[in-house]
Amino acid sequence: VLAAVKTGIGLSPSDPALHLAELIDFLHERTALLVVDNCEHLLDPIAELVDELLRRAPRLRVLATSREALDVDGEVAIRVPSLDAGVDAVRLFVDRAMASSDWFDPEVETAAVRELCSRLDGIPLAIELAATATSTLSPSELLAALDDRFALLHGGRRRGSLGRQRTLEATIDWSHDLLEDEERTAFRRLGIFAGPFIFDLVPTVLGQPPHQARRVLERLVAKSLVVAFRIDHERTGFRLLETLRVYAAGKLADAGERAQTEQAATEAILQWIQDSWTEATRGDWTFWRCWRALIPDVQRVAGLLLDAERIDELVFLLGTSVNGSGNAAWDEERLRLLESLDRDHLHDLAPAVQADLVGSLTLAQMNAAVNPDWIERSTSAWAEYRPLPITDKLLLFASQMTLLSLFDPEEGIRQIDEALRDLGTSGSEEVWRRYALYLQSMCVASLGDFARATELAEQSFIDQDSELRDFALTTWLWYGHLAGSDIRAEPIALARSAD
Repeated sequence: VLAAVKTGIGLSPSDPALHLAELIDFLHERTALLVVDNCEHLLDPIAELVDELLRRAPRLRVLATSREALDVDGEVAIRVPSLDAGVDAVRLFVDRAMASSDWFDPEVETAAVRELCSRLDGIPLAIELAATATSTLSPSELLAALDDRFALLHGGRRRGSLGRQRTLEATIDWSHDLLEDEERTAFRRLGIFAGPFIFDLVPTVLGQPPHQARRVLERLVAKSLVVAFRIDHERTGFRLLETLRVYAAGKLADAGERAQTEQAATEAILQWIQDSWTEATRGDWTFWRCWRALIPDVQRVAGLLLDAERIDELVFLLGTSVNGSGNAAWDEERLRLLESLDRDHLHDLAPAVQADLVGSLTLAQMNAAVNPDWIERSTSAWAEYRPLPITDKLLLFASQMTLLSLFDPEEGIRQIDEALRDLGTSGSEEVWRRYALYLQSMCVASLGDFARATELAEQSFIDQDSELRDFALTTWLWYGHLAGSDIRAEPIALARSAD
């Protein structure tokens, strides 16, 4: 490294023992910028040299490019993001494609090019290789073949480029080969995730205790193989760029670990939802933001549970989206799965699981549209499962009370009073008790008693960042307005402070 730096700044060769002394003597009084490119394969010796030079040459500045920070005193790391898929990446693709193909028409191919750049994560080399391939394939054809991207993007100009930059796979191989064994294992296992993931799932997937899993995840983030992002102000999410995920998944299959890692990821997701059930039932916004980030893997897990005929766990998983997920494609798939389970498996299940299935199905159907047949089904199921304790039929309770608040509020008030006597005041039961009060406020409001509805909405309020809080706060303010009463400062302040 010393000899390369010395030669690069124009100093003549000399005895290697004198390299450092001569370099420091040359730089000591100079104002200079030293540029060191592609440091990752010689990180330790470069970091040691840069640290020494900066201490001995106070007017020196160093610009280093690397997939990993040098970690020396005074370093400021600036992460270079991928190209913006909608602008810069498209511009690069068009420029390279027009140089490679006589018939490429950017005006005609705009939509395909934009999606192609997005699927390639805005990675400049991948985009250049794809653009070069337009000499034989249109952007639409490239897009259709992208599942086998490493075989597809193998070309490029051979002259003037390093071997590791001639194919997309060779470039990633270069980074992968620099990893330690533990990092390689973690990287390929994280390739099991179909989309973003949270740290709660990582220890189980890696088969490591949390403190060890966190350390190796941090190293992969530092080496630019995993991207960290903020889900909200409380939680951090992680993801692999799609190109890296496809590469990691290939390594996972090559290692013969796919089945066991897929099983570990499935169990991790189910356990996280089980552990977070209280947060889920009150619609805790941080939980739901995490959950929504995980939807690609929730879909995958649902399919695996169905194939394995683990129907009880599938009913539980599908029951977590009480008010819809915010993802239309998943909500449609979830409704289809619930209808299939109701048709083919209902009577194979224990009564409490049957009640959960019918409750989840009715709520999903209500989110899609109101239909008299579904109303009748919920009502008959409520009567059928009446002997069950309220805690064994909470999803069915939610669906039935929601329907009664709309179509038979007097009966809704009576049944909610009955349920409130049976619900406890801790954990998820307390959340459901507040939800029952919220539904009862809707029933009372339907009968025109807005003063009482305001009181019930206030009682249902839960002071945590959640969907239930927002529902209760909205009705509290609205019913108070309709009652013609003075709205207290407290709910107004809460509304102003809410996200």
